[in-house]
Amino acid sequence: MKQTILILGIIFLLIGVSIIPSTAINMLINKSTMEEDIDWWPMFHHDLNHTGFSTSTGPETNNVLWAYQADDIIESSSPAIVHNRIFFGDNSNFYCLDSDTGEQIWKKSIPSGIGMSSPAVENGKVYFGASVGNGDIYCLNVSTGDIIWKYQTPGISDVYSPAVYDGKVFIGAHDPSPGCMYCLDADTGEEIWIFQNIDSPGSPALSNDRIYFGSQDFNVYCLYADNGTKIWTYKTEGKNTYSIRITIYDDKIYAGGDDGLYCLDIDEGDLVWKYPTDDRIYSTPCTANGYVYFAPDDPQLFCLDADSGEKIWDFETRIPIKSSPAYADGKIYIACGIVYCLDADSGEKIWDFVTTSGVISSPVIANGKVYIGSRDDGEMLCFGGESDNKPPCTPERIFGPTTVTIDVECTFNTSTYDPDGDQLYYKWVWELDESGWLGPFNSNETVEININFYYEGTNSLKVIVKDSNHARSDWAELEVRVPRDKTLESTIFFRFLERYPLLNLLLQKLII
Repeated sequence: MKQTILILGIIFLLIGVSIIPSTAINMLINKSTMEEDIDWWPMFHHDLNHTGFSTSTGPETNNVLWAYQADDIIESSSPAIVHNRIFFGDNSNFYCLDSDTGEQIWKKSIPSGIGMSSPAVENGKVYFGASVGNGDIYCLNVSTGDIIWKYQTPGISDVYSPAVYDGKVFIGAHDPSPGCMYCLDADTGEEIWIFQNIDSPGSPALSNDRIYFGSQDFNVYCLYADNGTKIWTYKTEGKNTYSIRITIYDDKIYAGGDDGLYCLDIDEGDLVWKYPTDDRIYSTPCTANGYVYFAPDDPQLFCLDADSGEKIWDFETRIPIKSSPAYADGKIYIACGIVYCLDADSGEKIWDFVTTSGVISSPVIANGKVYIGSRDDGEMLCFGGESDNKPPCTPERIFGPTTVTIDVECTFNTSTYDPDGDQLYYKWVWELDESGWLGPFNSNETVEININFYYEGTNSLKVIVKDSNHARSDWAELEVRVPRDKTLESTIFFRFLERYPLLNLLLQKLII
């Protein structure tokens, strides 16, 4: 009997051992298959064509899932999202976070930080360029943040966003004057070729083994990707200095110039059509479903027919736009100090969200979420999911003096109500200063701040409120008048005369 039980136990053990690895393998396969179905955002403007187009779903509300506070300003560097990791840089560091929770995985200090360069992730490596004062091109391990290689350009100015293709990294740099487009080995960082004497080449796009990019000399360039030989150039009608941004779509190049949006034939570089604008286009166009979306440097976003250049709709924003639009799930996302979600076909607003500083970084979309960096306050925001949370009410009024004396401390206060009873955080902004987020405070609690004004004239004191779930009110504002201080002017004048006694003596003689 014992022997029979022992034999049966061994049989069941063997069956279990054979089943468990098979189950585990199937789970891994299913997980891998699920991840392959996710349209990640691995580089600037999503792909090698810079379309700004994602097959992901996009959030229907302005619900903030998480907000990560970076150490420094987030300039125009936009994040990359790959395998539930978000990669981005500020003016001091490069970060890797969990894209679902915002939890920091690693942080790498980068001298002078990352200004203009958005990272590109490929084959377990992340590539980006450093900011003014550095000029390095970096390749880091995506798991650890360790430097795999670093390439030093001859200059110290901005390095722009890279494109990684066929084992090569294509990246433009402003210096040495006027600038260069580099092609480096993706594994080693060794030079393959350099295309020189370009005035500040922008981020390159690729198609059919050709590389396309704009420059600050108002040219659009087309080169062979394998050797850097020039195929054609097109000269736009520029008068100011800012690099042209390009998108490739349906065998056409869409280039945002100084005086309008240009549509060029991809093979020969011939002009197909041009949509004129009054202002330069800082950002990269977005293309989807036969439309091209772009924003000149004024409070307006345009949607055109990609074939004809005919305007379909335009949407007015409250702030000029330097961020690039992104498309997902029938929606357009754009940011300019306010994050907007618009219907891509009609331009109707679906939702908006007020940030606490300007935004130059462009929105990216992956796995049903939108990510965007807020500039001066250094916040990386993640939108997505559903929530019943209601934002705090905008403060009805800021209490305090409306006329103040230069460099004399004054006290101001306000309060507001949160419909859900959440604790609140207040941020004050005035002149060239801000308080940062102060709190937590209870709903309806009076919040005070002491402020000195240093500039005469009419100044604006503003306050915005967020709850513990990151939902925000709109801005409340108070105009504060700072009269000219004649006593202070007299003091400064007499101090000036004390420094120059001969001039003081001359003036006394003239008066006598």
